[in-house]
Amino acid sequence: MCCKVSFPLPPAVSCILVSSAPANERVLSMTLSQDVLSVYIPTDRRHALALDMALPDRMHGAALFADISGFTPLAESLVRALGPHRGAEELTRHLNLVYDALIAVADRFRGSVVTFAGDAITCWFDGDSGRRATACALELQQAMVQFAHLALPSGDTVGLTLKVAVAAGPVRRFVVGDPAIQIIDVMAGVTLDRLAAAEHEAQKGEVVVCAEVVPALDDHAVVAHRADLPYAVVEHMEMSVEAVPWPPLLSDALTDAKTRPWLLLPVAERLRSGQGEFLAELRPAVALFLRFEGIDYDADVDAEAKLDAYIRWVQAVLTRYEGFLIELSMGDKGSFYSRRLARPSPMMMMRAGRLWPRWP
Repeated sequence: MCCKVSFPLPPAVSCILVSSAPANERVLSMTLSQDVLSVYIPTDRRHALALDMALPDRMHGAALFADISGFTPLAESLVRALGPHRGAEELTRHLNLVYDALIAVADRFRGSVVTFAGDAITCWFDGDSGRRATACALELQQAMVQFAHLALPSGDTVGLTLKVAVAAGPVRRFVVGDPAIQIIDVMAGVTLDRLAAAEHEAQKGEVVVCAEVVPALDDHAVVAHRADLPYAVVEHMEMSVEAVPWPPLLSDALTDAKTRPWLLLPVAERLRSGQGEFLAELRPAVALFLRFEGIDYDADVDAEAKLDAYIRWVQAVLTRYEGFLIELSMGDKGSFYSRRLARPSPMMMMRAGRLWPRWP
C-alpha cells in the first residue's frame, strides 16, 4: 500500500508513505545520472559536494519565487478524458516540459532551484544584487508563453500562467534530517519572508520585486511602483544581463555515497530500477495540517541544530507510520505541513489524528 503526505508552503513539507522492506535489506548499486540528481539536490549544493566542500550557512544574494497556475484544471481535465492512470502519465509529461523549461532558464543565470513546493519553485542567486534574478524572472515569463494554450484530448485548451517575485538580502542555508532517511536543503530568514510577501502581491504574468532590488536595476528597467507598498512590478529591462550558466560537472563527480542521503529509498529504488515513470500516481487523500514555529533563523546561531533536531523527530514519527518527509520550505507565515493518506481506512484515519505527539 502506498500513501502520500505533503507539506505545502509556507513553509511546507511533503511525505510519501510506503509499505516496503527495511532499509538494511535493500541493495542500491546503480549511480544516478546528473539529470536525475538535479531534481533532488540544488545545483550549488551539487557543485559543493563534488568538491567535498560545504556551503556557508550564511549567504547573501537574491531569491526568486515562481508560482505556476493552471495545473489543477489541467489535471482534472486529463483525468476526465483519459482516466486516472493515463491522466497521471500525461500530467507528468506536461509537468516535466514546464519545469524543464523553467530550470533551464534558472541555470543560465546561475540560479539554483532550492525547493519545489506545490506548483512553485524557489531559486537562489548567490552574490546577486537582484539584477540577475530579475532578468531570469522576465525570461521565465517568456518561457511560459509556450504553455499558454495546451490542447486537451477533449479538444478544449487549458492555459498555464506564472507569477514571479524577487527579493535580495541575507539567508541561512542548512542541511537537516536523518541521513538514514533523507537530508533536506533548507533556505530560511527574513529575505524569504519578504519574498513570500511580495509573491502575494504579484498577479499572473507579473514580475514583482522588493524595494531593495529596484536600485540594483540602475534605471535600466521599466518599473511600476505599487502605491504605499514596498514592491514594484518590472515590465521589462532595457539592458541585457549577461548569462553565467553553471559549468558542467563530470559524470563521476558525485559518488553514490555522496548522493544517496538526498533521496528517499523508495524513490531511489524506482529510479535506479528504471521505473521512475511509475512515481506519478493520482490517489484519493485525506489531509492534516500542522504548524510549527519558534526558531529565529537569522539571529539564532543554533537555528540549524534546532531545526535539524525537530525535522529528525518528525521523520522518526513518520517512519513509525511507514512515512517519509520529503519537502521542507520556508515562508512568511511560520512553518507548517499537511499529512495526506491515500485511500484511507478507518484505522488509518484514527492514526492520522494520533500521529503527532508533543515534541520533547
